[in-house]
Amino acid sequence: MFGIKNFCVSFIVLYLNLLYLGFVGSEQETWFASKPRHFEVKSGADVIFPCKHNGSVSAVISWSWNGRLITAGPTRVLEEPRIGIIEFGQELLIRSVQSSDSGEYTCTYNLKYKPVTLSHRLDVLVTPTSRILSTSKEISLREGDRIQLHCEVTGYPVPEVSWIKKGLELPFSDKQTLELDIVDRNYKY
Repeated sequence: MFGIKNFCVSFIVLYLNLLYLGFVGSEQETWFASKPRHFEVKSGADVIFPCKHNGSVSAVISWSWNGRLITAGPTRVLEEPRIGIIEFGQELLIRSVQSSDSGEYTCTYNLKYKPVTLSHRLDVLVTPTSRILSTSKEISLREGDRIQLHCEVTGYPVPEVSWIKKGLELPFSDKQTLELDIVDRNYKY
């Protein structure tokens, strides 16, 4: 009885050491308490990326953005005041996100022999804007002239453009450009 108990305790200690060194249980599905996520956040809002693990392993946690190192342990490598490190790197905070913050955020537990990583995707939602590009607000045309108007749109996700005349959508292959041949002053589409 005494031998079996010592064997079980020894086995558990061995397993925990192997876990710490990265030889067993290092698959993302079992190692991390956090799961990979796709974040869609409005421009100007804050976002927190989780990177929690199962167990009590101590390791230096680093974060990267699109492959570029931004934190290593408690140190911000990228000097960006909007970035915050929470719980020794188990969470990464970005305040007031901007469209340029979009991309892949990866946390890495730098274990002694085998690092393990978890990645999140951030897409920043940007309110759509549109404007018709023209040299002036009024356009004078003569019978037989051709008109071409271009609508410039920005935002994420990229907005769709529609041209509407008298409540009906005009069918065009290039939705951002409206091109019409004006036959006469009573032109009807």
